[in-house]
Amino acid sequence: MTPRPGLPQLPAGLKSRPVDHRGYPVPWFVTLKDERGNHEFRVLDPARYREAIRRNVCWICGLALPKRVAFAVGPMCGVNRVSAEPPQHVECAVFAAKACPFMLLPKAKRRDHGIPEKASMHEAGLARNPGVMLIWVTEKWNVIPDAGHPLIRMGRPLGLTFWAEGRAATRAEIDESMRTGCPTLRAMAESEGALPEYERLLAIFNRLLPAA
Repeated sequence: MTPRPGLPQLPAGLKSRPVDHRGYPVPWFVTLKDERGNHEFRVLDPARYREAIRRNVCWICGLALPKRVAFAVGPMCGVNRVSAEPPQHVECAVFAAKACPFMLLPKAKRRDHGIPEKASMHEAGLARNPGVMLIWVTEKWNVIPDAGHPLIRMGRPLGLTFWAEGRAATRAEIDESMRTGCPTLRAMAESEGALPEYERLLAIFNRLLPAA
């Protein structure tokens, strides 16, 4: 099957990936199929997570990573510098920002219907659509050993770009994503007795945001 018309140019790593019934390249982290034999993009393979870390390969295409990598995350992950997914090629992350249906429709909600019961919340991803995707580029990252479930600490950013609806996000869109996401993150920090650290990280992140 060939990629659907209108998709951005595929990065080199994704050109060798299978294409699903809709014409989207199947990410490397997707292995589960539904009852009709279609790849289930909503469910992440935890074995692939461990393999990506162990072999240092791209979470999206499965090929070897260079030193400079990217994380495609929501702005809240930029505040606490934590990603629930392994690193990717920068070009693969940009493709995801331009082509992922969930991010092309900021008001869309994640469909829970039909997700297998065995899929954990981490495997099935977060329910919130942040409306804006942040691509965090860095050369440093490490697995957080005592998180209880797979989490990665993103290192010092060498570049940040924000995306919405397949294009560069406006400052207003970024601010709205922050406005709707920060209360939840703040409440979590407060419940853990980490409110001062949250406020410190938020202040740092706000200085990294693009000019209005």
